[in-house]
Amino acid sequence: MKRTSGLPALLTLMYCIGLCGAWALLYGAADRWWPVSLLLFGPRWMLGLPLLVLLPWAVLRHRLLLIPLGFAAAVLAGPVMGFQVAQEQNGVPSGARIRVLSCNLRVGEVDFEALSRVVREYDVDVVAVQEYIGDRRLTLPEGWQGKRDGQIAVYSRFPLQVGEALKLHRAGHKWKRQTVLPAVIRTPAGPVAFFAVHLPSPRYGLQHLLDRRKLINPEKAGMLEAQTGAREEASMLARAMVDRAVLPVIVAGDFNLPRESYIFRRYWSDMSDASVLLTGYGWTFFESLRGLPVMLAVDRVLAGNGAEARWFRVGPDVDSDHRPVIADVVLTPAG
Repeated sequence: MKRTSGLPALLTLMYCIGLCGAWALLYGAADRWWPVSLLLFGPRWMLGLPLLVLLPWAVLRHRLLLIPLGFAAAVLAGPVMGFQVAQEQNGVPSGARIRVLSCNLRVGEVDFEALSRVVREYDVDVVAVQEYIGDRRLTLPEGWQGKRDGQIAVYSRFPLQVGEALKLHRAGHKWKRQTVLPAVIRTPAGPVAFFAVHLPSPRYGLQHLLDRRKLINPEKAGMLEAQTGAREEASMLARAMVDRAVLPVIVAGDFNLPRESYIFRRYWSDMSDASVLLTGYGWTFFESLRGLPVMLAVDRVLAGNGAEARWFRVGPDVDSDHRPVIADVVLTPAG
């Protein structure tokens, strides 16, 4: 084994510091500073490319460097890429269970039959879908009720009453679009306030920022910053609508907010989040940014006000860029 020399050790040190810096920025400045927002919604796995050079170099010539490089690989595969260990639950749930499924239909291109099978196989009680375009329908059990408003729809095996949707302007669209569709679902255990959400995406700002010649053009960051402000306002208004509910609350849909996002942590992190009950990455969104694969966890089921999330799964591929998410919410007995 050779003693570590200056250049390999320096490169390894710089890489470890840079990776830890990226980790800290993700949890401190995502959706607050546009370069970190680009990392938040971009191909984070690219931060591991230096390991393709440094690890073989360390194995062949400087094996002591495998220790810091192993630490760097763990940071990358763990918190930077979003790996989590399921949070422990306190006690055994004693209230009535409601099983919720949410799925973004990718402007109606989803395999409706495959999604209908997921609903049946998981014995789902309530379904929320987003980007519902076209006339195709889910094949649901007899007796289900449903209501569609724009591109958001809610379906339930229990009696359903839908309220007025929150509509907001979005980048790339001339007219306001449905952002939150509220409903009251009358379950056997009592009424529940249900909110199907589709919060704005940063897609247009990210695409505008990327440049064919410069790769990233900081001069075009203004649209991403404007979209970030609009996305925060949408979360603020959506959360205000949720907070007006006096019933147990379930919020399900495409939040377009990874857990590291400042917007998510400010407006939604105090609710019972079903996704933290899963060990793994929990990715629900699979897309590419200029040909580079991107995987994110942005679809969620939240609960509060006397309701608590107790179980969570990411469903199979149904020919959408989003995977369906399935969660159990328990209505905790009063008193």
